Order: sequence, then C-alpha cells, then structure tokens
Amino acid sequence: MASLEHLDARINAGELDETDTFEDFTRLDYLENKAEKIRGLIEKLS
Repeated sequence: MASLEHLDARINAGELDETDTFEDFTRLDYLENKAEKIRGLIEKLS
C-alpha cells in the first residue's frame, strides 16, 4: 500500500524522518491529486 496516508503514518510512527521525506510527501500528494482528477474525467467520458 503506497499512499499519502501510509507515508504519513510511517512519519508519525517515527519510522521515517519528516525532513528527509518532505519532497516525496509533496510529490506523492501532487500525483494522487492528479490521479483523482484523471479518474473523474474518465468517469465523465464513460
């Protein structure tokens, strides 16, 4: 399970350093948002 929530949970659990993963966290948030928009557009076409 690779998701923003999973990454956030690992940061909050102290498994990952927030500073070291900031860029990954930001990029994953951006990509998940884009994927959601694409899914919405596909639904409109169906």
